[in-house]
Amino acid sequence: MTDREQWTINETKIHKLISQHCRCAHCGNPLLRPGAQAQLAHLIPQRRWTLRKWGREIIHHPENTVLVCCLECNAAVQLDPESVDAAVLAARIGLDLEKSCADRRCKA
Repeated sequence: MTDREQWTINETKIHKLISQHCRCAHCGNPLLRPGAQAQLAHLIPQRRWTLRKWGREIIHHPENTVLVCCLECNAAVQLDPESVDAAVLAARIGLDLEKSCADRRCKA
């Protein structure tokens, strides 16, 4: 992992801590308690075939991630990659990416 990738992950964790009010996305336990290991969990799981299907931009997009407190909560928040919910989330992220790309072109 490059320094840039690690910085991006840490930045995402900070934004998620703020937006989730320092609580686990599944069980609601505080993430900043002693012994807690805040983990960045992918809603659409990060697997080789999901990366091929939707691409890194969608799988690693902040909207596809939440902070959880443990492996059990990580497993609980994951969507079935073949589900309609996963397809809707991927489509919404894709539209956001297209919009942000179009916005950058307009400003250039």
